[in-house]
Amino acid sequence: MIRPVESQGPVATPSRATNSKKIWSRLPYFWVALTVFVILAIANTVLEPNLWTATVLSGTVASAAPLVLVALAETPVIVLGNGALDISVGPFMSVVNVVLVLLVGDHVTSPWALIGLALAMGLMSGVVNGFFSGVLRVPAIVVTFATYTMYSGLATHLLPQPGGTIPGWLSSWTGSVGPVPTSLVIIVLALLIWVGLSRTRFVRYIYAIGGDERASYVSGVPLALVRLLTFMVTGIFTALAALMLTAEIASGDGNIGTPFTLMAITAVALGGTSLLGGRGGIIGSVIGAFDIFLINNVITVSHLAVFWQDVAYGTILVAAVVVNALTTQRGRARTV
Repeated sequence: MIRPVESQGPVATPSRATNSKKIWSRLPYFWVALTVFVILAIANTVLEPNLWTATVLSGTVASAAPLVLVALAETPVIVLGNGALDISVGPFMSVVNVVLVLLVGDHVTSPWALIGLALAMGLMSGVVNGFFSGVLRVPAIVVTFATYTMYSGLATHLLPQPGGTIPGWLSSWTGSVGPVPTSLVIIVLALLIWVGLSRTRFVRYIYAIGGDERASYVSGVPLALVRLLTFMVTGIFTALAALMLTAEIASGDGNIGTPFTLMAITAVALGGTSLLGGRGGIIGSVIGAFDIFLINNVITVSHLAVFWQDVAYGTILVAAVVVNALTTQRGRARTV
């Protein structure tokens, strides 16, 4: 249980070393994602010697951006713990993609209108998932599987065949602002938004609930409200990922987002976030997402069968769960 600290004289200001320990305590095997990233970067460089040229690098970051953003979106829900997952993120990206393309076909080209609509859709999706999961206490896996199915059917109903166009301003998201890829700017902005949220009680409550839900409840943490807000944040970031995905494919496709669910969860697990909740962070998820993208690129450039991508996702996810379990057991053993 979280207890108030009694005053015992002047309170020492946390040192940089203390803050660093807190950060690394939330990322128990963050080094794994970094190691994998270095190895994959070398492998991709060997296979594609021109990978680090400005043009190719800009395209690479733009292609990876949707996965990076949806992994970021999935992270806070997983940190909540108690088996919380949002498996609807992939099909929801398809819904946003299709709606945007259909609206553009009806001559709605205002950037603010389309971006606002996408983010509003993300917010409402989060409200639905968060209400049933956080307020009514229906298991998140059940709720988001239901919305997964609904979004999948809705996207293909609205756009049975891939097609359509997008406005030029959205296509420019795959370009560059000077030497800097625009997609990288968007990723950094998303990270800065999360950093801002991290300075609030809201994010601290997410980690507290994921670490010990009962103690959080006894300490007065509003569990239902935090869960609801967490799913809303996930919905908004997923909508941003859908915008980036739409910019990347420059058209509409009712099935385009479905694979992102498994990829996002795998990236989060690889990046050091515990699937049991309470530990992890978005930096690890971002690195994990780039790892997954580089794995896909190696498979593609090597002309291997596409099914090896699914094999890689499953293997990584199982390995991440095993490593996390071993890390958790060691942590408990040290506290005994």
